[in-house]
Amino acid sequence: MLKHCYGFSLCVFLAAPVLANDAPPSDESIQTLLDLTDAKQLVAGLQTQLHATMDSTMQQSIQQAIKGKALTARQQAIIDATKVKMVAILDDMLSWDKLQPMYFRLYRQSFTQDDVDGITAFYRTPAGQAMLVKMPLLMRNMMGEMQSMYEPVQRRIMEVARDAAQQLQEPDPTPATNTG
Repeated sequence: MLKHCYGFSLCVFLAAPVLANDAPPSDESIQTLLDLTDAKQLVAGLQTQLHATMDSTMQQSIQQAIKGKALTARQQAIIDATKVKMVAILDDMLSWDKLQPMYFRLYRQSFTQDDVDGITAFYRTPAGQAMLVKMPLLMRNMMGEMQSMYEPVQRRIMEVARDAAQQLQEPDPTPATNTG
């Protein structure tokens, strides 16, 4: 009898990898995970951030272009219409109706059913919920830290670019060779 228990246990142990669900995740399980992680709301938040970034960038570009001059009513109308068009393009690209099929396709390519089931189970735990709630704060803090790291690097890169531009302006001491 003991021999049969060991034999059965060995069969179950050896069959466990075969019993694993390596199939692509179902649409239902992906939708559950997307709902649980508020993916649609994250995309909406991204849209809001991109609107603000685009607006700020556009304002800086306009100020550089006009060099302190006042805009005419016609110029302001063109700028306003341009902003509306740019926002519409961005919103179209980031619409949930367009992104959701991409999410499904990429989740199917990247995860197995077991993966999605495990991730979903994790996000249903208190630790998983804490991760969902605190991840945006973590990312915001990380971006702030990265920005402070990037500023000195950006200055150094600009110095290298100015140096290269200056070198390119200097006369070449070597005679040009004719390659023809």
